[in-house]
Amino acid sequence: MSVLPPATGICQVDGVLTKLLPSRILITGASGQLGTRLVTRLLRESQVKRIFALDRVLPRVADARVVPILGDLADLPFSGIFEQVDAVVHLAFLVTQGGSDALLRRTNVDASRRLLTAALEAQVAQVVHLSSVAAYGLVPGHDLPLSESAPRQPTPNLRYATHKYEVEQLLDLLEPRYPNSRLLRFRPGVLLGERVPHGFGAALQAPLLVAASPLPCCFVWDEDVAEAIFLGLASDRRGAFNLAAREQRPLAELAVALDVPFLQVPAATAGLAAGALRWLQARSQLAPSFDPDWLTALEAPITVDSSRAETELGWRPAYPTAAAVLARFRAGR
Repeated sequence: MSVLPPATGICQVDGVLTKLLPSRILITGASGQLGTRLVTRLLRESQVKRIFALDRVLPRVADARVVPILGDLADLPFSGIFEQVDAVVHLAFLVTQGGSDALLRRTNVDASRRLLTAALEAQVAQVVHLSSVAAYGLVPGHDLPLSESAPRQPTPNLRYATHKYEVEQLLDLLEPRYPNSRLLRFRPGVLLGERVPHGFGAALQAPLLVAASPLPCCFVWDEDVAEAIFLGLASDRRGAFNLAAREQRPLAELAVALDVPFLQVPAATAGLAAGALRWLQARSQLAPSFDPDWLTALEAPITVDSSRAETELGWRPAYPTAAAVLARFRAGR
């Protein structure tokens, strides 16, 4: 495939001249929580001429520059797509959803491998992958807080985290083969925002906060993550960037800071709830909407250092601390 010329528009961020921002961008998962935020952010820039919004459902943002592409990444024909873009941003991933091992692997790992390999083979100028702090491994033994150079490892009891790890392992192999493409990886913490489509978000907005784990909360506001991706697209940077609010503290401490009632329940309670949910899902005809593994996966602390994004990209999150993120999230209930 031919390589498209880079965009020629210059963008201004907080009064600081940035590098060239791509004018034609393909975003997978463009109709999701973060995808919608990123599309909205990019449309503020006049030099963005086309956003190809790839998802299973139509985009939530209506604009003449947004071109919907409906389909499943696992089998969507890519012929001709990469010739029309300067950048690919891969957001699509099943996070809290349940399902069979085969389904989650097909959607998360196989589809990611297919897309990222094809984009790099086509020598798309910039390829962005949304990873996660979970790619480091939700396991004991980390030297905290984690920098981007920290070793990564799979998480045996959480498929989502292991799939994020596996996709990054793939990128480790692909990146040196395709030096003409600038590869960026963003590793955000737990995204909170105005639209959080899972039970974890509902629990954090309840009048009484409940936790079975005393581990620190690695929160980040979704618009702040979208801003970081925008800054990455508008830069000449490569590599990985952690994205999390500062002062990552246990939920009990955050509840005190926000003057919210809090209940600490025994860790065994989470195990019992996970077991009951698995039993119900096994006997239900409905597709599981939540993976019970999340209830028991958080057994080791994980905190990250996001100073690289602040220093190299000029990232300044609007909600800079975990308490600020949670306060903003609860204000929207």
